Amino acid sequence: MFPYQRVSITFAMALAILAPGRSGEMQAATITTFDVPGAGTGAAQGTIPYSINQAGLIVGSYIDAANKVHAFIRAADGSFTTFDAKGAAGTQAFAINAGGAVTGGWATPGDVNYGFYRANTGTITLFGVSGAGTGASQGTLPRSINKTGSIAGEWVDPSGAFHGFIRSPAGAITTVDISGATSTVISSINDSGTVTGSYVAPPNPGSSAFVRTADGTITTFDLPGAVNTSGSVIDAGGTVAGVYTVSVADGIQAFVRAADGTITTFGKTGVETEPFSINSSGAIAGTILSTENVGFLRTPTGSMIVFQIPSGGLPETTANGINATGAITGWYGEGGGVYHGFLRTP
Repeated sequence: MFPYQRVSITFAMALAILAPGRSGEMQAATITTFDVPGAGTGAAQGTIPYSINQAGLIVGSYIDAANKVHAFIRAADGSFTTFDAKGAAGTQAFAINAGGAVTGGWATPGDVNYGFYRANTGTITLFGVSGAGTGASQGTLPRSINKTGSIAGEWVDPSGAFHGFIRSPAGAITTVDISGATSTVISSINDSGTVTGSYVAPPNPGSSAFVRTADGTITTFDLPGAVNTSGSVIDAGGTVAGVYTVSVADGIQAFVRAADGTITTFGKTGVETEPFSINSSGAIAGTILSTENVGFLRTPTGSMIVFQIPSGGLPETTANGINATGAITGWYGEGGGVYHGFLRTP
């Protein structure tokens, strides 16, 4: 079934992840923790938020006591709406736009993936890319939605190869492949319809990053000396945050690429840093991976603030989404591997 954590698929295929220490400055903020009613309390069960919009609506997934995955929306007042795609063995909500429209993936009992669009009225439209595979772990997986309702993500064909797609508000689907690539993944779309992601093209065994504008113009790039580069998220102005690696020993590092192509790297060698969201001001939220995973906020000026949600077991905090006001959502773990949601407000 589709993964619970958002990561670059091409990057994950190309790199074995280590777990070194952490770094950064801690800063106090208001933390609200929450669990979706009906979420399980056993190992690998609980609440996993992914995205937050300007109005404070949070979307994500929860795993019940029977280990079935469902989607949820949490309103700013703390109330919940849960939903499932009809006939789905599992449903995950990955992204929400400013108007409250949601996208994500759902899986059949045979583990074939499809996409959905849920309007702010609650109407759900199911879709799949024509030509997508119908075998286990194949199909269509949306990742991102912009303010107009355009959706971007990836699809897997019958041979197991990855391709990108963009679905218009009217439902028309454009497939995206970088020339010469054996694998193309789109991870994020902004309000202008520009997308970012990663691809693998022989003879390079690793991934490279790309930006594709709404008119189809593609710009590819690699960080100097990197064996893997992947665009993870893109803001309204075209700034991309992503990850790269020079060697397995150095671990995953992060970068910010301005719309003019200027690249700034951040993170510490040997400490893995992954950005998962960027807001309209250029603030980035993500996770520093270690034996005690921590969330981070990188301010538009480049300051790094790390935070961790206290728990009764091995601390594990993942910051998945940030909105225009700087509110961050994600999940944290406790002893026994139970997931809980959190909202961090400045």
